Amino acid sequence: MGKIEDELVDIIKGRHIRTVFQPIISLKDGSILGHEALSRIAGNDKNERPSITDLFDAAKKFKQLTELEHLCRTTALNSAYIDMKPQYSKKLFLNINAYILLDDSFERDFLIPYNKAPYNIVLDVSEQDAVDDMPGLLRTIDYYKCQGYKLCIDDVGSGYAGLNLITETNPNYIKINMDIIRDINMNNSKYSLVKSLKEFSSLSNIAIIAEGVETESELESLIELGVQYAQGFYIQEPDEQIKNIDPKLIDKINKKNEKFFANISYKSSTATLYIKNICSPIVTVSPDEMVPVIYETLINSTDMIGLCVVEDEIPLGIVT
Repeated sequence: MGKIEDELVDIIKGRHIRTVFQPIISLKDGSILGHEALSRIAGNDKNERPSITDLFDAAKKFKQLTELEHLCRTTALNSAYIDMKPQYSKKLFLNINAYILLDDSFERDFLIPYNKAPYNIVLDVSEQDAVDDMPGLLRTIDYYKCQGYKLCIDDVGSGYAGLNLITETNPNYIKINMDIIRDINMNNSKYSLVKSLKEFSSLSNIAIIAEGVETESELESLIELGVQYAQGFYIQEPDEQIKNIDPKLIDKINKKNEKFFANISYKSSTATLYIKNICSPIVTVSPDEMVPVIYETLINSTDMIGLCVVEDEIPLGIVT
């Protein structure tokens, strides 16, 4: 066996996987919707072992994907519902490859050992590769939704994660790939694409989660677009412990919402007004008036904000 295959076998047999959690927060008020459970290779602080991405690629190549996914999933569930004190109580997003859902060895009752109701489990399905048996996948997804599990379609905008899977499954959430989110504040095409996805999701009763938010400007653009949720390093890095969201970040989100929606409210309230509805009469003067006279007029008036200079009924300017 090659080195990567040796590493794969050792990691699976030795259960050398740990789980870190990254929060998914509301862009309305900064509250935590839930956490995505992310797998890391245990004891790999010095990067001496392959990355988790390389490990999954090797698992596909050497037909060990089912075993590796099972290890990552059970480690995440154990971390959240057995090891964590107090027990995790938010929505837990579990990454599952679409192929694994179709595998006969996938345990449909995997939650039983944890005595947890499925409504707080979100199956984060990634269609990283084209799925041959789409009807079978749809039946399997429908089964889990009927049991109460929530569904999230991951990596929208990347690879094979197409709109057909979204329209066929009607998920609770869709995650927009981080490549689309990157620099969305400076890229009109990305901004327009997310705007279109937001309009579609609103009509379909689907919530959007923006992945990989790394800057304040990206976050502000997402708030302007009305995207409901986000995750990324700017919000909080993944960690083995569940942490509170930085109060300063929550304050920024609240202030951005207040400013943006106050502006929307103002625009809505003035959309049907005409200038004649809001203008006020003003004193007019000839351009031949002496400056000291105009000055005295303005100084001695408590409610006059200015004078309009008019010649032959044509406004020439304003004096304030």
